Amino acid sequence: MKNDGLDNAIPPFSLKPILISSLLISLVLSYFSEFGGFNYQSYDYQAHNFKFNLLATQPLPLYDEKRDIYMCYYLGYYIVPSLLGKITSISFIKFFAFVWTWFGLLLSFSWIQVRFKNLKNRQRILISLLIIFGSYVSVLLPALGKLLAGAVNFQNNSILINGKFVLNQLPIFSKSLSEAPQHTLPAILGTCFFLAAVTNVKYFFPFAVFIFSSFFWTPFTTVGLSLFCLYFFIKGFRQDKFRFVFSAAILGILLLIAFYPVIAFLLGSDATSMESNLFIWQTGSSVWPLYYALYLFGFFGIWFIFFKKDLLKFDKELLLVSFLTFALLGLVQVGHFNDLNTRASIAAQIVLGTSIAYAFITGSREKEKNSWLILAALFLAVNSLSFVKFYYERLFTLDMGTINTIEHPAIAEYGDNYYDFLENGYGNGKEVVQQYSLKKGSIFEKYLLKRNSPYTSLK
Repeated sequence: MKNDGLDNAIPPFSLKPILISSLLISLVLSYFSEFGGFNYQSYDYQAHNFKFNLLATQPLPLYDEKRDIYMCYYLGYYIVPSLLGKITSISFIKFFAFVWTWFGLLLSFSWIQVRFKNLKNRQRILISLLIIFGSYVSVLLPALGKLLAGAVNFQNNSILINGKFVLNQLPIFSKSLSEAPQHTLPAILGTCFFLAAVTNVKYFFPFAVFIFSSFFWTPFTTVGLSLFCLYFFIKGFRQDKFRFVFSAAILGILLLIAFYPVIAFLLGSDATSMESNLFIWQTGSSVWPLYYALYLFGFFGIWFIFFKKDLLKFDKELLLVSFLTFALLGLVQVGHFNDLNTRASIAAQIVLGTSIAYAFITGSREKEKNSWLILAALFLAVNSLSFVKFYYERLFTLDMGTINTIEHPAIAEYGDNYYDFLENGYGNGKEVVQQYSLKKGSIFEKYLLKRNSPYTSLK
């Protein structure tokens, strides 16, 4: 990445201001998320409390005798806080989870700033803040929904095709992080590490380890980062040819062997047979390409209107990989609410947000571009209102309703059983239970799950 003349005199690179500013940004963001200082709880947050409780009080693997179900879910985010709570006190788990998430965000923003180490500290901080407010477009689809009322089914800033296929996206640093840190944190962490590491191909190998490690955190992150990993591999091949390929192949085989039990565990999920798993052309709509094109333009392409070719200044190849990731994910739906799309697209969205932030910073130094930059700033500001609205509502206006805790996760209207909680809390409750269930007769159950042996505990 070029400096593009942002500063005539670049100060010597120092890690201290990067760590201090990243620590403060990540602390504020963490505190105002639901795992921080919020009293308000979303339904997803109540589900987190159940999972933390189960891991801290039950032996592994998690088994529900009432339904004869082994839990099959990506529990990597929950394991460490639950283990620490099991060793100390279950009442400390919320604190451990807060520190765990805060530390992940601290690393993420530090890596983002390391990528921009040639800029001044205030410029790096501004880029971090712009990424937070970032690339999420919240005004276009609602506006079109009013103009095209009845013609296109817009729902919650998404496009619903024939009532069964969702083209959607969630703001990374508000709703996604607050309600689903188990998905969002590893995606942010992996993408930010990639942005710092891709400047030197020797870091491909720790990135490959991260890719495999993310399976148990959330396979959606693995999917979302897969094209970036391929790009990193191609970059290594360009530089070191077949010696790099040989080293990468050996590492890949070793990682595949090491993580096979986790992969077999997740492939054994009953979610693989859900009815809502669809390709976009299976929706029964002949005009699905129009909805698909509107989706790509609405969340990704519209930024080229404001920044034009300057959007490519940060890294043209990475932006192309981001677009391909975004485009491919839009063709597939996994789950009733299309969790694949909302979770796996985080990586592409962060790269897009980084490109927008860099284009904005570099453009602010070029006086002849003031007119389009003002329009871009206005568009950014208007879309950022959704970010402000999200936190304002949860702090001041939303009814807290039923509150549960990790120590006492049961909720009267849903029952004290986790699977009852899932089934009663969602309109598609039976499918949600499938997402947490190990399929009978799966490879993991038949060959890797020692059902007749004493279960391993977290101790």
